[in-house]
Amino acid sequence: MWAGRLETAERHLEQGREEARRIGRPMLELQALSDSALLRLVDSETIGAAEARATEAIELARPHGWEESASPTASAYVALGGMALWRGQLAEAEGQLDRAELVLRRFAEPTTAMTIYAARTMLESARGRDEEAMAAQRALENIQRGFATRHMLATRARARTLEVLVHMSETELVQRALDDMDEDIRETTAMRVVQATLRLAHEDPESAAAALAPIFTGASPVENPRWEIQALLVKASVDDALGDTGASSRALERALGLAEPDGLLLPFLLHATPDLLERHAWLRSTHAALISEIRNLLSGHTTTARPEQGEPLQEPLSDQRASFACCATCRPTSELPRSRPLAGVRHHRS
Repeated sequence: MWAGRLETAERHLEQGREEARRIGRPMLELQALSDSALLRLVDSETIGAAEARATEAIELARPHGWEESASPTASAYVALGGMALWRGQLAEAEGQLDRAELVLRRFAEPTTAMTIYAARTMLESARGRDEEAMAAQRALENIQRGFATRHMLATRARARTLEVLVHMSETELVQRALDDMDEDIRETTAMRVVQATLRLAHEDPESAAAALAPIFTGASPVENPRWEIQALLVKASVDDALGDTGASSRALERALGLAEPDGLLLPFLLHATPDLLERHAWLRSTHAALISEIRNLLSGHTTTARPEQGEPLQEPLSDQRASFACCATCRPTSELPRSRPLAGVRHHRS
């Protein structure tokens, strides 16, 4: 899974789940379900099924008292948190990530910890808390250094870091990072979005448009539709800056169309375009309800779920971040106060 061979991983997980059920090993079935939930969150084609798998895993764990005492449940909570995050339910997402961290206090799961940090980075970015986002990203990168190969989330996470740095006006640092980057990574959709965001920060929409162009001409394959939504939102800003309001509206309408089936509101928080959305709301958009929901989120009126589900969000569960160790010979780092992310995972290369 973490090498990016998602179809093969899903097949093996299904085989493992069936065999675990056949021989009556619920813990192994739980592990297969939880990993499958996380895989579906990562895989752009199956993101909508992540929540169902994660919920099934938690329901399997509950009769055995494993909700907070079995390491696979951490992956299920991360999947639930990830889905809440992508739907713009930020406090709900934080609560699920807190649950995952409570479980991982007892177990060695560096890859799961990395997914938590990746989610924390996006969560804090969506809240506009750039310093906290950078702290989470640094913890993620510390884990990545201990891996023998590049984790499949590494490029996406690095792109998020660079975007945060642009927002912090560290544009020279971002440019140096792009210049030093391997060309195959620099040409990914995620990094092209970073390049366009950087050019916009320099008030150079022509160069920003050039950076995005290969995404929409097919020259640069879109490896993840969630990044395509973000690319379209940046394109809408670029086209608007170039004075092409028609192209801007078309890009925004397309982004809304891609986001609506699974309720993926997070890109609209990470690449906020409130003025464009307000203007677009006056047009004959087929996504009026979604625009209204996004505008409410941007103005701070968040809800725990889609509007029809109603109840307001509760406060996050935990007042502290967890700490991890990866094996019996490692020692957990001390807990950190809530204003900082959880401590980095220290582990052996073996």
